[in-house]
Amino acid sequence: MEHIDIDHDAILDEKLAQSREIIRREVLDKGYDAWFSLECDVIAPPDALSKLVGLIADYWMVNHVYPTRGNPNESNQQLGITLVKRHVLEKYGFSNGYGYVNPLQPDIWFGGDVWFIRQIDLTSEGKRITVSGMIKPIYHLDK
Repeated sequence: MEHIDIDHDAILDEKLAQSREIIRREVLDKGYDAWFSLECDVIAPPDALSKLVGLIADYWMVNHVYPTRGNPNESNQQLGITLVKRHVLEKYGFSNGYGYVNPLQPDIWFGGDVWFIRQIDLTSEGKRITVSGMIKPIYHLDK
């Protein structure tokens, strides 16, 4: 674990994007084949990574849905539990080149993680998969 100094006045999404960029560079610098994202407010069983590894061969990215905060009947499809191949991390970063609004879709707000996923969806020709129900139980902490 490493402490990084981030501008305290930056909005939360920018802080997360900067943190993810540091992790992305670490994965690339150390020569890892993939990055497993398990966000700090998501609790998954110990076999979560092995289940995603079993699927990643044919995909660029595999992410597992997880419950939204406060409503376990709704699901997130972001980076809470995700495995991303190295070549994707070489091609895309977490900084949103448009800021927080895409000029091609001005009514839609994209956070850094959503922007990263959207870039993959636009260019990967179906090489991202979202799965549900493979990893149980999953908890998304409310506080």
